[in-house]
Amino acid sequence: MSSPSCDDAAHLAARRRVLYATGVRALVVAITLCLGLVGSSAAADPTMVDRDVGYTQPSKPSGFWGSGQPSKGGAYRWRMLGIGVGLLGVTGFVMLRLVKRASKERDASRS
Repeated sequence: MSSPSCDDAAHLAARRRVLYATGVRALVVAITLCLGLVGSSAAADPTMVDRDVGYTQPSKPSGFWGSGQPSKGGAYRWRMLGIGVGLLGVTGFVMLRLVKRASKERDASRS
């Protein structure tokens, strides 16, 4: 029997990384599906229906997102959508920068 060459060792290491990444992805998907199923089964529980507990929403303004009254014509809808899209954009930009930096660092360490 011959000893494994450097190419074989590199190939095996690369194959292990791919199998590890695939396994981690499968685990994350499985956990997500399980949590989704648990959440949907809890929502379908007939004992968890809305019950009248004697609480009424105050008619005075809350001062946080808006008033305690329903908005006329969706007055806050576009502002809230804008805030959400802005947060999504900032988060996406930061994540893209982090991924690019990590990729450059990983490529630099390999060479």
